[in-house]
Amino acid sequence: MARMPHRVTLNSVEIAANAESMIDLTWRQKIAAFWSISWPCWLASFVLVSFVIGSKSRGELENESSSLGLVANIAFLVLRFLLIPRLVRKKYRSFRIFVVRGDDQPVRGLSANEAVRVWLQIVWPQVLFLAGTALMFSLESSTFSPATIQSLSSLGLWIRVLVIGPSAIQFAMRARYGGFRLQAYGYRLI
Repeated sequence: MARMPHRVTLNSVEIAANAESMIDLTWRQKIAAFWSISWPCWLASFVLVSFVIGSKSRGELENESSSLGLVANIAFLVLRFLLIPRLVRKKYRSFRIFVVRGDDQPVRGLSANEAVRVWLQIVWPQVLFLAGTALMFSLESSTFSPATIQSLSSLGLWIRVLVIGPSAIQFAMRARYGGFRLQAYGYRLI
């Protein structure tokens, strides 16, 4: 029977000893990091909106469709705060994200204050994007058909996942936080 090779993962001490393993995340890795802290929030906001929709009549829903979108987006952004620690705890396939404090020793945990600061770096590009798209829809909503609005909403979701999300991760990784920084480390199989 052939023996299957096993995967070796490096712990924080081994990574710290191997300084050349510090990496800049690729676009694909930024998407993975963003998605790991986003999909539970999207699921929760979907469940929240579904619960609200189930308790409303069709006429009420037509009048409140924009407020439902606002509630879903606020829930998504607020719930994201709870998942920020996952960013540094998760073992991604080809990288890990560590918190490096003044002693240059990478650790896999964020304090509550650090989590708030990272969350703000990740959320602000999305808030700007959502505000911009809301402004566009409010100014041009009379000229768009419902099918066009639906298509633009779907396109906006893809832009959030493939462009805004990875950009937000990059802003968080490159931000200058007082007292700590985020650093990605790649690892090699031995």
